[in-house]
Amino acid sequence: KAGRHRGGGRGHHGKGGRGGKNGRSHPAQLSLLDDEHDHSIGADGEAIEDDTRERGRLDRPDDALLLYLCVLQRGELSAPKVSALDYQHLVVDEAQDLAVVELKVLLEATNEARCVTLAGDTAQRLVFDNAFSDWESLLERLEMPAATNTTLELGYRSTGEVMALANSLLGKAAPEEEKTALPTRSGAPVELHRFAVQGEAVAMLGEALRSLTLREPLASVALIARHPAQARIYAEALKLAEVTNLRLVAQHDFSFRPGIEVTDVAQVKGLEFDYVVLLDVTAGNYPETMESRHLLHIAATRAAHQLWLLAVGTPSALLPQTL
Repeated sequence: KAGRHRGGGRGHHGKGGRGGKNGRSHPAQLSLLDDEHDHSIGADGEAIEDDTRERGRLDRPDDALLLYLCVLQRGELSAPKVSALDYQHLVVDEAQDLAVVELKVLLEATNEARCVTLAGDTAQRLVFDNAFSDWESLLERLEMPAATNTTLELGYRSTGEVMALANSLLGKAAPEEEKTALPTRSGAPVELHRFAVQGEAVAMLGEALRSLTLREPLASVALIARHPAQARIYAEALKLAEVTNLRLVAQHDFSFRPGIEVTDVAQVKGLEFDYVVLLDVTAGNYPETMESRHLLHIAATRAAHQLWLLAVGTPSALLPQTL
């Protein structure tokens, strides 16, 4: 990825609560529900019901806190009858979207050398409540003063036209390395298509997709909506428009085969498609917020060769006037 940092280094990572394990009772083991509908349990280990009080709930973000409590209690990241983890080197991708406590838990899986590579892209943030500000501050909070930063200066995925739009979407929030990253090739111009009603958008898109699949049967295409419900509506409408080889992706279950995948922006991070269409890039879906800037940047940079934007109604004010 263009603009990724790799901060690898050796440093001391403070540990608390070390001591002998003999005679210490192990915390109750909690098994989180992991079906596609409910990822939460109550503090009593039971499933969340409609009348369950907010207080006392556990959800996935609590995993790291519970694990770190175990580290503080036992002095290491281990489980009953299982040896402590002791990796020589740890690589963490998308580090900008992890909280400090999550990274500290992962660091506990390394040996005393604390050798780790953190990879990330500040332009591709998907989490905005983890107190991340910059790499230097993160390394300081992780007590890794010996770490070094390296910036990758070439962008290999997207064309110059796509990257120019993506950087303009970030505005002043664009990291310096994103502004200076050099794309390795140029391609088709980015296009914005505006419609009064959704039916017009589906008709045009259906015709274009049918033509594309005949012309390039091995191409990978992503139609990216802001929300899952919007992706579902477009998928159903395009099937009625006789667009073939079309799949709705709702649980990160991408096929990685030629064809058309309809999904939402939260699903596509880290992926690449030959052609990308951003659905309903409107003022309502993408208001003038920092979160919208980053989400649009993530969605746009999934395109390797060509990018279209569709807007039914008023386009987002984040889009450049030149489109």
